[in-house]
Amino acid sequence: MKSDTAHFQKTIRGIRRYWADSGLSWAPLFRKDSWKDYNLPNAKADFRAAINIALMAFPQGMAYAMIAGIPLRYGVYASALATFFGPIFSGSRFLSLGPTNATAVLLLSALTALASSPEERVVVLPALTLMVGALLILGARLHIANLVQYISQSVLTGYILGAAALIILNQIPTLLGFQLPQRGTSFYQTLSLTVMELPAAQMDAAIEGGLTLLVFFVLQRFFKSGPNVALTLMIMSAAAFGLEGLGMDFQKLSPVTVSDWEWSIPRMDIADVGNYIGAATALALLCAIESISIAKSLAARSGERVNANQEMLGLGASNLVCGLGSGMISSGSLTRSALNWKSGAKSPWASVMSGCILCVGIWTVGPWSAYVPKSALAALVAVIGFSLIQPRQIRVVSKATPGDRWAFYSTLGASLFFPLNVAIFVGVGVSLIGFLRQVAAPELVEYKFDPTGQLTELEEGQKRPDPSVSIVHVEGSLFFGAADFFQDQIRRVCDDSDIRVLILKMRNARHLDATCVLALEELKQFLDERNCRLLISEARMGTLRVLKKSGLIERLGRDCIFPDNAQNPTLPSARALKHARNMIGSGSVKINIYGSDWPGKGQRHDDGPEDYRI
Repeated sequence: MKSDTAHFQKTIRGIRRYWADSGLSWAPLFRKDSWKDYNLPNAKADFRAAINIALMAFPQGMAYAMIAGIPLRYGVYASALATFFGPIFSGSRFLSLGPTNATAVLLLSALTALASSPEERVVVLPALTLMVGALLILGARLHIANLVQYISQSVLTGYILGAAALIILNQIPTLLGFQLPQRGTSFYQTLSLTVMELPAAQMDAAIEGGLTLLVFFVLQRFFKSGPNVALTLMIMSAAAFGLEGLGMDFQKLSPVTVSDWEWSIPRMDIADVGNYIGAATALALLCAIESISIAKSLAARSGERVNANQEMLGLGASNLVCGLGSGMISSGSLTRSALNWKSGAKSPWASVMSGCILCVGIWTVGPWSAYVPKSALAALVAVIGFSLIQPRQIRVVSKATPGDRWAFYSTLGASLFFPLNVAIFVGVGVSLIGFLRQVAAPELVEYKFDPTGQLTELEEGQKRPDPSVSIVHVEGSLFFGAADFFQDQIRRVCDDSDIRVLILKMRNARHLDATCVLALEELKQFLDERNCRLLISEARMGTLRVLKKSGLIERLGRDCIFPDNAQNPTLPSARALKHARNMIGSGSVKINIYGSDWPGKGQRHDDGPEDYRI
């Protein structure tokens, strides 16, 4: 027994050391320094912000559950759980977690593909949410959050536009009082099903939906900062009660009660992991992108910084809790996070308090949701969908560059004709292909020394001062994707039969890898066959390190390498040129060099017979 306890304690200590090495903290909210400057005025400010967040989160939770095609209680429970547990593990006041429109519509797409009936969706949801949480925690430990910045805004804009279209389209049946025979897996399929069922529309539901939009826009016009979603639902519930007295009939929402709230371990086997992993990865990626971008944006407004990986840990922990506690997938909410910040929240405790208020709301207000007409909530969800459309962003990403256009339109097209979890991978893939095409084309420009001793670009059609020596400036990434392009461009320069020495000016060459080292070796062999020599000048420390470890310096010869000189950038190329002329025996050598380490610093000198090779 004692040995088992000791083994368990040793395992726990090992896990703690493992996470300590990552620079992450498991519960930063409970550290002593988080309480150091906390006082009563801060607590009052946090409580005011918490009330505002709770008033918005409760109806939004129902709306997002409706978008995802799952019972409303899952959205409300997730709002309470994620809002409470997220800041405990992230320690940030900039992010309010819970269900969001983007993740809800992607969840709808994933559940439609993974489950054939509403009952199956409820079974799949906890396991999928648990997997998303686990992937986010693993990503935080591996510092994946640092890579989120490489996801193009064009991809996000195309995805969000497609998601907004699907959100709006999915509300039309409820708004008009009819049901689809099945849920479509894409916008195109859902549109086809909706058009076929339009004759079954009911006038009563359409009237309630239209009145809902009117009330909401009036409230937005005169009370912009109020909890207008909650107020609109209250007003329309009362209006529906009066209209039912006139003989109209409305479908109502299901009540949200504490008695339905249960904690359980999701049922999942190895086969389920294989089936869910694609959807879970897409959802985790979207959650991370959405949350980290919101946190960084709000932190920048406050002149502070956030730990993106710590935020990702809090996001993962909140989804784990939601998976165990009958909640749906949660992410960082832009509207609630912005409201939290504008309401004057001073610490993460504002979010924790909001979670507590939501729990009380589920117990007291939840059953009253049975009086809310479905068409009223559908109208507000459609408004949320329209709010996602940003014309300014669409104009920018569709016109900025060809790569942005391709990424935007390919993501948008995929989101209209395929499930959204497929669309986001299509967009990321197209964006990365465009990026690799750009960086895989390093710039190669031929240079010359002018009469003043300065390096200048050799203009097209202009002859070299010395026909036997070519100085080529290399700029860009020399990784594996650029190797073929690099070789082809260099060989074009070397097609000139007069060239006896090629000088590669590599001050701005970056990310040299093994593939390009081998390309340089092949280039040397190609030049040797043509009785031509290869020199490398202005090589920086990183480039020199790769050349040394790969053995290329020894193959070229140390006298053919001229390291970079930070104080005088042109000096290494000037020395390389002098060495080249000595190699080909061009007679008298006269090169004007501005040498910071020469006698008479900063003065122009005529390079005499002294050899300055390294």
